Amino acid sequence: MSYLTTTDYSRFLSLPIALPETELRRQCYLQIGTFSLALGQRLEMACCNLHVYKVLTFGVSPALLDDTLGLASIGLLASTMLSSAVGLVSTNAVGVMTWNQDQPVVITAPGIYRVVVFNNCSNVDLSVIVTGSVRIFY
Repeated sequence: MSYLTTTDYSRFLSLPIALPETELRRQCYLQIGTFSLALGQRLEMACCNLHVYKVLTFGVSPALLDDTLGLASIGLLASTMLSSAVGLVSTNAVGVMTWNQDQPVVITAPGIYRVVVFNNCSNVDLSVIVTGSVRIFY
């Protein structure tokens, strides 16, 4: 059994991914985090929750732009393109969807990584909440 010592604790930085309840307009995205990874560092995302709190457009059936992204999604992106998600959490209904914590996203390639939440509907506005964290190991 290994214990977390002060030496081990000083080798990583835990950073939050957080977005309070926010209106996410149709076909829009918000960048809520940016992480820079240098050579020799490792980034892990083991906790990420997407909560679609409510649908703000009443009486309309959602028209999805891309079936793989669900009603709303949050992704850890390797570039500015929404299709470059290294880790993706998406949901097709109101409620909470979480990343599988048993399989963390581990990144060792240097670069700039962005956390983006996206409304994948062409006719529905959503209210979303995001929580989570990443760790950068030195």
